[in-house]
Amino acid sequence: MLKANILVSLHTSQARLKTGENLGLRYLVSFLREHGKKVSYLENQFVNYDHKTLGQYLNKYDTIGFSIGFCGQINELRQILRYLNIKDKVIYIGGHFATICHEDILREFPAIQFVILSDGEKAILDLFNRN
Repeated sequence: MLKANILVSLHTSQARLKTGENLGLRYLVSFLREHGKKVSYLENQFVNYDHKTLGQYLNKYDTIGFSIGFCGQINELRQILRYLNIKDKVIYIGGHFATICHEDILREFPAIQFVILSDGEKAILDLFNRN
């Protein structure tokens, strides 16, 4: 059974953008909770953990979903994965950039088991229901 689950929105220091809240991520969290699933979320643009701190923080979770909306977030993901103990974890990504570049991302990041394409509600609920 999935025990500790989190969805993560990364910031993007390379793009020099001030991003607002990730409404897509918050919608998925709300959707999962409405279906009785326990899930946490973290929007790193607000807490601004460095790569090491974020990776260590995420190590307490069994499943970790990253929202990738900008190409600059790929470098953030690369750095964070260095500090994650990926053994026995389910790591997946979603978001519009991830949908567009999913083949390249899966090839470059063996720690990522899958990419949720397009609208993720049904796919993510299926993940939670199948454990």
